Amino acid sequence: MRELVAALRRQQESIGRWTGFVVFAVMIARQFTLWPGGAAFGIEQARWLLITLLFVLFWSAYWRRRPALALASRPVEVLLPLVCSGLPLAQYPPAAVVAWLGAAGSELWHPLFALNPVIGLSIMAAGEALTVAGMLSLGRSFSIFSEVRELATSGLYRYVRHPLYLGEMIAVWGYVLAWPAAWAIACALLFTALQSWRAKIEERRLVEFHPGYVAYRDQAGFLWPRLGRRDRRRGRATADAGGVDSDQRPR
Repeated sequence: MRELVAALRRQQESIGRWTGFVVFAVMIARQFTLWPGGAAFGIEQARWLLITLLFVLFWSAYWRRRPALALASRPVEVLLPLVCSGLPLAQYPPAAVVAWLGAAGSELWHPLFALNPVIGLSIMAAGEALTVAGMLSLGRSFSIFSEVRELATSGLYRYVRHPLYLGEMIAVWGYVLAWPAAWAIACALLFTALQSWRAKIEERRLVEFHPGYVAYRDQAGFLWPRLGRRDRRRGRATADAGGVDSDQRPR
């Protein structure tokens, strides 16, 4: 048994690459069965394009990504990302599941209030667009599990340490506005909490293997840009250079 575990550990990078490649190839193929049609809202068509593009980026990343500096080694570094990856899909369970739950399922899936779904769908599209932009910034350092690869600090990562997670959170809360059912709200709350925990676990590993991550963490926000801190740092730099920052000009 130990020999088998050791052999799997040696092949972990290759197994993960091929698993991701196959899974996202299936997801891309599935997308073509979910095309909303020409008569659908333009926002629904835009969302379909964004999600399909995101799956293509995930799929291609498994071919192009750099070797890991440290692979996932603890159960939480594998299981937590898998749970986080599935929770957005759990927001809208199949009709058969809702029917199987009976009255409880109908209650959990019934909207708590009425709201124009276009608002929620538009927010979902904005979150998905941010996720695509974050994926383009992350590039070859992408990984589902909590693994350490080359540090990404350009693009959106210059301002935010976890733009992919921010985009996904915006999308799941957009779904809550599109279909404000108790079940969707519970999934969004759980997803936000677990995704934040996942990010903290990743950061502990990045600090361990990337000494420069501490300085980067002080510059970029966790989920939101640290605009105030950047302004203060710029003001100090201007003062040190003998200039006057705009906030210090006489009024």
